[in-house]
Amino acid sequence: MFIDSSNTLYVTDRYGHRVQKYLRGNANGTTVAGQANSVPGSNLAQLNECTGIYVDELENVYVSDMKNARVMLWPKNALSGSICFGQTGI
Repeated sequence: MFIDSSNTLYVTDRYGHRVQKYLRGNANGTTVAGQANSVPGSNLAQLNECTGIYVDELENVYVSDMKNARVMLWPKNALSGSICFGQTGI
């Protein structure tokens, strides 16, 4: 989990293969990384068992994509990410 300066909560949904964003006071989250339908994979629009997370001041999401052995950067409002560290193809 990660909470930013505006109390927005970001949660890695490990077995849902995505990152969910919850605005303060809202019980419904939105998918900000990975696939909303929880389908795992290894292309740049997918995650596979994401674990750790960091969100910078521009709301870019850095997420540990465990099964793909990489760290991904998902820019704010992006439909896919880029590989920061790790494997480029599995």
